[in-house]
Amino acid sequence: MVVENAAGFGEDLAELRRTGTKLGLRLVPAVDAFASCVDKMFEVIATAKATPKPADGEALSAIVEPLMEEMELVSEMKDGVGTNDLLESHVVTLGDAILAFGWVAEESDPVTYVNSIVEATSKSSDLLRSKSERGDTVHAEFADAIKEILGKILDLVKTSFPTGLVFKS
Repeated sequence: MVVENAAGFGEDLAELRRTGTKLGLRLVPAVDAFASCVDKMFEVIATAKATPKPADGEALSAIVEPLMEEMELVSEMKDGVGTNDLLESHVVTLGDAILAFGWVAEESDPVTYVNSIVEATSKSSDLLRSKSERGDTVHAEFADAIKEILGKILDLVKTSFPTGLVFKS
């Protein structure tokens, strides 16, 4: 099933928020910014559908800028942590996954782009799942929520945007 709006991500985002809160307050800002990217992605899609295709990169940048700014928040959080702390590993996983929203700026092959992010994120998610094998399952639940969200983004791009954003004709 292809998700056509942010509401289709509701259950997975709720699970991400639940597990993020359970893991600790330090993680909540990164989870909130990640979740906000879903809304921003659909805002970009709606703007593109209502706008003629930009003639240059600068005009496209203006359309995707609100999403990119939100993505940057999570990237900055990722850059500010190490990988020694288990909680920091969750921020790193979010930081890896956040790049999937960048498909909106891909004009050549957004499917391959998102797929590469899904594959790259699986490595950091596997680390979280291994931590769950030693005890608390919340780490795997967090990783699984991210995996579900990334899967929906990939499905959306494959089905509706295989050649990039769709602009008003």
